[in-house]
Amino acid sequence: MNMVMENAEIPENANEHCPGPQAESAGKSDSCQGCPNQGACLTAPKGPDPEDNM
Repeated sequence: MNMVMENAEIPENANEHCPGPQAESAGKSDSCQGCPNQGACLTAPKGPDPEDNM
């Protein structure tokens, strides 16, 4: 996984209008079709990192 995805930012190679990997629509929106990151976004955990709250 590339570093940009790990930081929950929009990957440089994402499709135009990417909702971002943290969005509830990540990997599901129409703009995700054909994106090389679609699978990673579909399976990425959503929301804040629980370890940040410790």
